[in-house]
Amino acid sequence: MDLILNFGLVLLGFLGLIGGADLLVRGASGIARSLGVPAMVVGLTIVAYGTSMPEFMASFMAMRQGLPGIALGNVLGSNICNIALVLGVAGVLTTIRMEKDVYRSQLPITIILTIILALMILTGNVVNRVEGILLFLGVIVFTIWNFQRNREDMPASNNNAAPNIFEKSRLAAVGVIIAGCVLLFFGGNWVVGGATSIARHFLVPDRIIGATLIALGTSLPELITTIMGIWKGETDLGVGNAIGSCIFNILMVIGGTAIYRPISATLQEYWLEFLFCLVVTAILYPMASRSRTITRTHGIILIALYIAFIIIIC
Repeated sequence: MDLILNFGLVLLGFLGLIGGADLLVRGASGIARSLGVPAMVVGLTIVAYGTSMPEFMASFMAMRQGLPGIALGNVLGSNICNIALVLGVAGVLTTIRMEKDVYRSQLPITIILTIILALMILTGNVVNRVEGILLFLGVIVFTIWNFQRNREDMPASNNNAAPNIFEKSRLAAVGVIIAGCVLLFFGGNWVVGGATSIARHFLVPDRIIGATLIALGTSLPELITTIMGIWKGETDLGVGNAIGSCIFNILMVIGGTAIYRPISATLQEYWLEFLFCLVVTAILYPMASRSRTITRTHGIILIALYIAFIIIIC
């Protein structure tokens, strides 16, 4: 009975994380647009940060409870899930094009950041506060860099778009932001609490629960966003969303969490997660080397890699 309740708590927590992130994005976007902030800026900041909030809150709550295995496992598992499962499902549904920016910039950055994170852990068996600050500063630099590169594509104003309720009423926007933060807080607590109890019941290490169950749940926003993008004919959104989230996970989630409390770990524990992170990211190069597209065959290979990861780690 307790096991069923814990699974229910995890499910409820995932709904809280996803719903909270959605409300946070809607409210913050409404305020930004009411102030005349271009849509591209909103997308590069509020939406980008918002889709990584489930990972951030789950990892942050794990560290509050002294569970570094869940915090680090969640980020590494989410990155594997974002590329192998999310892009795999997208590739199976339709042929998706990989933009030049993703191929030349985001993929290399993801690989470099994964190696840097592994070296941080290798040198001291911890991601300390100084390293956390450096990573978190990295997400600010990455955001500013994106602004500079996309400035020419930014519309001068949003006057042509019909304003929604959160653009018309800043009070309503503030209300949903507060509601979103509350849902994120409780959702993170429920996910970590329920998952920890499940792990202890089955004698499963925290890092495995973090890299599988929690990682899959916190990657649902990316999966849903990608599928919705395909449904609306915006197939390019899938690749950028999935890989961009990997960058934010390392810089913002690990960085912000390590600032709160250093993340203790050893590379011997997480070598499999790091290996799969690098493999599923690097394999996109030969897949898209000619036409820069991810086909149904590529999608099946990526999904197979994700299934292999789950089988091996469990």
